[in-house]
Amino acid sequence: MNKKYYLLFLIILFNLCSLSFVSATTSFTIPTTTSHNKFQPSINTILPDNTIITEETTTNLIKIVQAEHLDHQKNILSNLYDLVKEKDGTWSEPIHTGNYVRITFEKKLTSINDITIYPRVISGNPRIEIYEKNKNKKIAEFTSLRSDAYHKIILTNLQGTQDTFDLKIINGTVTFDHIIDPTLNPTLVTTYQDVAPADSIEGARGMQVDTTRKIAYISALTDDSLTAINFSNPASLAVYGSVTDSAPAGSLDGIWSGTLDTNNIFYAPSGVDSATAWYNVTDGTFVAVQSTVADTAPTGSQQGEDDVVIVNTATYKWLITGGLTDDEIASFNVTNPAIQPAVTGSLVDSAGACSVDGMQDLHNIPGTTLVIVAATVDDYVTIYNVSDAGAISCVGSGYTDSVGAGSVDGLIYTYYDDTTDLLYVPSPTDGVLTILTSVTTGTPTLVGSVTGLTAPVSVSNVYTLGSEKYVFVGSTTALKNITIVNVTDTANPAILSVFSETSGTCVYNAVYSLFVDGDYLYASSGVDGCFYSISLVTPDIIKPDVTSVIPINGSSYNNGASIEIGANVTDDTGVASVWANISKVGGGFDKVSLSLADGANKYNSSYTVPGVLGVYNITYYGNDTNGNVNDSIVSNFTAVDL
Repeated sequence: MNKKYYLLFLIILFNLCSLSFVSATTSFTIPTTTSHNKFQPSINTILPDNTIITEETTTNLIKIVQAEHLDHQKNILSNLYDLVKEKDGTWSEPIHTGNYVRITFEKKLTSINDITIYPRVISGNPRIEIYEKNKNKKIAEFTSLRSDAYHKIILTNLQGTQDTFDLKIINGTVTFDHIIDPTLNPTLVTTYQDVAPADSIEGARGMQVDTTRKIAYISALTDDSLTAINFSNPASLAVYGSVTDSAPAGSLDGIWSGTLDTNNIFYAPSGVDSATAWYNVTDGTFVAVQSTVADTAPTGSQQGEDDVVIVNTATYKWLITGGLTDDEIASFNVTNPAIQPAVTGSLVDSAGACSVDGMQDLHNIPGTTLVIVAATVDDYVTIYNVSDAGAISCVGSGYTDSVGAGSVDGLIYTYYDDTTDLLYVPSPTDGVLTILTSVTTGTPTLVGSVTGLTAPVSVSNVYTLGSEKYVFVGSTTALKNITIVNVTDTANPAILSVFSETSGTCVYNAVYSLFVDGDYLYASSGVDGCFYSISLVTPDIIKPDVTSVIPINGSSYNNGASIEIGANVTDDTGVASVWANISKVGGGFDKVSLSLADGANKYNSSYTVPGVLGVYNITYYGNDTNGNVNDSIVSNFTAVDL
């Protein structure tokens, strides 16, 4: 190849990122809707810092089956398949303005997919337009290409499905090395571990998730703690706040689960102290608000309770408690959370269709007044209704099965998908994941099940990747890790694989809660006291674009003058921070934080030119929400004495 043609490494990734979620293993809420176990997803690609796509990480990728170089009339000029089917340093010939690369994948893609490219510009200012095969309607375009950096665009305008695409080069020349499409490929990004107060998550059981603020509230049984982890940067987990209390009022003694309400109130059950306390968790300092009166006998017993749930009726907000010891489900009016409520309604049942014997998990079905109860002792899924007056009544005849396929023997945690009215129930005793339907009728029926799991105790919300759907199942057994189950065909779910990437002493010992947000799986393990951040697709390693920097390279300013330092910064997943390091004459540097200036893409700040004359070099930094930093753009100015 002529020396004037520099190599271009172009990766095209179709990242399947349009997701439909409702809830995680335990009860999830968001602060903008009234729902106990529903959370709102944020669509964002996941990547750890300094990730490199290697042969190992691409073994699960959907591959192309054909690639051709076409001229401007779409006549075939050459076959590129052997040159771009894998990343091997063998490059295609240059693709000039007006020419196309036609690629065909082994699976059809839809508008939920994206194209990610890593180009090196050979000549001109090239753009790449994307079309379906032999069609004239442009469905996407890379309007600006930066060499040796990733770019991504979603195929929003693609109608229907397509496996063959024409990539048209405009205003320049490029070459290609590799064309691929990612599938499910879990990768451990990082972990948080703490087994002593404050901030302990030892004995982690339930997890409540605020997906708007990206905070997971973990109930830590061993240390009577409620600890919140900020996962806004999945590669850098941080404690948002915590509280430890083992005595009334405000007791968290023996906390197992709990529920996060829409007003940032966390309701925490204390089975040891037979009461429920609630805390305002709006900021990092959790403040006790109120609690129920301790009660160890019907009516209103909360003795041994593991979980509580909030149900909103037409007029009131009801706290529903589950007294495990006395097999009693009760209601408390918490419409005004500052007032200590008295018990309003209660029901005791320890056998048969309405059993709550040994209940450990409660869910409110979003948009209804129904509560799903996991009755562990009697192996029952039971449905209850809460009236506007707080009365509690059994609905239907529930579901029970304690042997083989369809078993819910020993059930603890469940996951309800309100978009499909499906309930996913792991059976720790029989190693089964069972899927039920018609839950809102009160008499769930069996859809399908899969056997062969090791002590499954928890199950995540459904993760959609293209046309496939998955759930992730946690185990109570160390090193049994997380089982991935394909639930695309709910009548015939199948174990796909077991994720086993550990970190130090974080070995998935007792994974009682998991949830998916975007393309990440988050999980906690109680014995290890660990919280895991796991990427589910080939990591996105796109750095932000940094352009139009100020000052212009070579500018001169009088010493003492106030000047603007600025840049336009964009990123497909979101810009987290922008700053500039200014190297000073004589040594050292000034770090200048740049703030969003115009509500669009410009970030800037003022800077006073130092009194020492000479050249000041500036390096601009753009950091995205996934920890990718572009520090390749520089400029300089000269301080003069005018």
